[in-house]
Amino acid sequence: MGLLGNIEATSMYNSYREGLTDVYFKIEGVFVDTQLSKVRVQVRGWLSEYARWNQGLGIFKRVFYIPVTEFATVLCTPDDLATKAYEYIKTLPEFAGAEDSLGEYDGVIDVTEELAEEQEKTLEELIADLRIEVGDEDPE
Repeated sequence: MGLLGNIEATSMYNSYREGLTDVYFKIEGVFVDTQLSKVRVQVRGWLSEYARWNQGLGIFKRVFYIPVTEFATVLCTPDDLATKAYEYIKTLPEFAGAEDSLGEYDGVIDVTEELAEEQEKTLEELIADLRIEVGDEDPE
């Protein structure tokens, strides 16, 4: 489950200052805070669903607080809490016009976790090599 929507170039949450379309938004957690009587909803966004599944960097990260009364009739199951959270955030200006993305991702996965780890190690090796070239001691 996710949302497809846009981020306006002038949005204060858009550090790229470029209009972004078909951004894939995903709720990463719904947390009920009984002390504050609020529900904390963490949302991330990627340039596309492909980017999300291929270790892409997120381009949007926000936390929303929803009054717990909005969840008064919701069963306390992961699916029901997430469904209600999606319903609520779609009413917010940040997600105006967003559409549900309900299907399972069946696109290409080009960047596996193993490949991402390998690339990270390669980057660490490149940085270590640069340190040696400028006269720093070997970090190991």
